[in-house]
Amino acid sequence: MLRRVSAHEPEPVHVVPLASWFDGEDAPRTSELHTCIHCGLCLTACPTYRTLKVEPDSPRGRLYLMRGLAEGRISPSDPLVGHLDRCLDCRACETVCPAGVPYSRLLEATRGQLARRWRTGSPLRLLGHWVLRSILPHPGRVAMAADLLRIGQAPPMAALLRSPLARLLPRFARQGLAMTPALVVTSSLDFPSA
Repeated sequence: MLRRVSAHEPEPVHVVPLASWFDGEDAPRTSELHTCIHCGLCLTACPTYRTLKVEPDSPRGRLYLMRGLAEGRISPSDPLVGHLDRCLDCRACETVCPAGVPYSRLLEATRGQLARRWRTGSPLRLLGHWVLRSILPHPGRVAMAADLLRIGQAPPMAALLRSPLARLLPRFARQGLAMTPALVVTSSLDFPSA
């Protein structure tokens, strides 16, 4: 039996699903990305959201970003990666989530995909990764970096860094120097050998 189509009935719409940005290797599970019930209980538990008050810097907002990548609606960008990177992965959101969203697992899978498939980022991001890999694991190198900071805080250099020449430094360097507390002199014996 053929069904007669009325002139007033809209034609069926064929929706073509967008391709996920994630590949098949350790991608976040789509079913887990959809477990969020959008209740907002995670907002008060999240330290970055409590500080910044920006939805993409909340667990719920980051889940939206991860879902956007999974559904192919968005692609990686510096702001998106910045929102994901600001997460401390403290898992406070998981303890208050009534739906049991495996937020940490989803975030780590997304970060893994981004680290493997997306461009490495800005020179500042590359510098940060280099410091994490090459300086912080070695106490002797950390001590050397602290010594360099002490030299920068010594009277002749401190005066130079407060002069108009300081404008030649990148903004992040000026901000970092301004926020660094005075470092006390210690002997190299205080640090375990590398």
